[in-house]
Amino acid sequence: MAVLRPHRQHGAGSLVLEGLLAWAREAGLAECYLYAQTHALTFYHRHGFEEEGFVFYEAGIPHLTMRRPAANPIRCLLDSRAQRFHAFLKLLRMSRRELWIDAPTPDFGGGPMDTVLTEIKRLAHQNRDPTIRILT
Repeated sequence: MAVLRPHRQHGAGSLVLEGLLAWAREAGLAECYLYAQTHALTFYHRHGFEEEGFVFYEAGIPHLTMRRPAANPIRCLLDSRAQRFHAFLKLLRMSRRELWIDAPTPDFGGGPMDTVLTEIKRLAHQNRDPTIRILT
């Protein structure tokens, strides 16, 4: 996962990570692991991940394996449809080149569809070669 520098410290990474952790919990996974860039260790610690092993280099960047047991509860920040829609819209507005949406239902969080379409059109028109994939 990577968040563009101007959009860091606004919660986008936490929203994505918490969504993935919720999916893992619902799928019944015993634990989650990832390879974190060492400058991002504090971010993953805040989400219950623990360091494991030794630093290794990938693409010249130091990384470390981190694990999080599924038994470690996560706090769901998105309690209502309105919160889910606003979180979805915030991520959509941060998209610059690529957008992949895998939505179990095509309502995209239950908000106004014209707002969603406006943001998708913005992404499509602001780039020469955007990638937009919507799987439902």
